[in-house]
Amino acid sequence: MRPESIVSQEFARQITALSGELGRQIGVLVDRQGHVLDTMVGDDSRIWIPSLGRERAQRLRGLRLIHTHLKKEPLTEEDLSDLTLLRLDAACAITVDEHGLPEHFHLAYIAPG
Repeated sequence: MRPESIVSQEFARQITALSGELGRQIGVLVDRQGHVLDTMVGDDSRIWIPSLGRERAQRLRGLRLIHTHLKKEPLTEEDLSDLTLLRLDAACAITVDEHGLPEHFHLAYIAPG
């Protein structure tokens, strides 16, 4: 994935197609260089993020969470809690339509500084 983009169209299509086929949310953690560091497969309504270890409280982790939502909802309270408590750079949810295609893109981020 290109570091300057949150998620590419191609990646969004791949992750939503797989999520739609499995009937499960799929999430990935991507670093600032665009490398996928971890992949999670949840159930139809949530994913579970593995332990990320300790990080200094004042610093962002340098990771963004990209995951699918099957129920066409925006970012949930749990997503926003993960963003802030885990000190992620950003969290985005891509809703999956009935054909397994990306429908809507929801993004939240923590502004540095």
